[in-house]
Amino acid sequence: MTKNSNGISQVFISCFRYDIKALIGCGSFSRVVRAEHRRTRQPFAIKLLEVKGREGHEACQAELRVLRRVNHSNVISLAEVFETQHRVYLVLELATGGELLERVVARGTFRERDATKALMMVSSGLRYLHTLGIIHRDLKPENLLYYHPGQDSRLIITDFGLAYVEKSCQAKDWAVRTLCGTPEYLAPEMLARRPCSSAVDMWALGVITYILLSGSLPFDQSSRPRLFRAILRGSYSFHGDVTTSITSHFSKDFLLFICVCLFVCYLIVIIGCNIYKIIIRYLFFQNYNFLLVNIYVLFCFVLLLCCFVFVCFVFLFCFVLLERKKVHSK
Repeated sequence: MTKNSNGISQVFISCFRYDIKALIGCGSFSRVVRAEHRRTRQPFAIKLLEVKGREGHEACQAELRVLRRVNHSNVISLAEVFETQHRVYLVLELATGGELLERVVARGTFRERDATKALMMVSSGLRYLHTLGIIHRDLKPENLLYYHPGQDSRLIITDFGLAYVEKSCQAKDWAVRTLCGTPEYLAPEMLARRPCSSAVDMWALGVITYILLSGSLPFDQSSRPRLFRAILRGSYSFHGDVTTSITSHFSKDFLLFICVCLFVCYLIVIIGCNIYKIIIRYLFFQNYNFLLVNIYVLFCFVLLLCCFVFVCFVFLFCFVLLERKKVHSK
């Protein structure tokens, strides 16, 4: 069985209807090439997985379990699978826009609008995976690919070699204790070997958010033990003045609005409690039914608080609409 320069057998080329064009990348148990279907001339990415060893076999099975189940615009799609005795060939959709990490390196930092757009696409893909009972467990910018080089490209979640698939999607309490993934993106519960769930992917998404907005890792230590201690303690620091360099006027106004709402809620609670004490002291000498009084006062308090929250949401909705109009007008 002869091989070309990319390490793909000529039998694969002749039997599986694809022409190999170039090597895209290599991993621990795999290599990825760009290929073209001979009849349709449609481009694809072909991932060759070595399944000789135990780890390679487990990674291959994990990836196949996920790819055969998923169908979402923000998750890599599988076109075909070909298997030999020691190798598995996955024919995947080709993403030509590069990694998210490459754009972060090129830009330094993302503007909030661009970061929000990217994170919404990743969140959409993660929400879909989690509803299927799938935990990625190795989410990082290197595993997020742009479909094409344009600014309006969609982001695709890839590389499910470490993914965990729950047997029953109805089960809510997942108990995964295996320590795996990229150290800088590991969640505290994984380091502590506690049962973990899809929350580990959300932690990794938080780390990615930090990277997009600051251009650096939140937990960046010189040694692995120090890195793990920092993650377990939640000890991180901003590199530079992030708030002045990346925070938009919209975010500042939004944060100010939230702080004002919280402060007003606090005042309502404090003033309401004091008024309640005064009422109780006064009624103590009037022989009233205190149970009915308590129920009435509690009802009035809850009603007042609900009205305030409703008004806040109305103001917030109007505020967001006005800001969107400003952005579009620019």
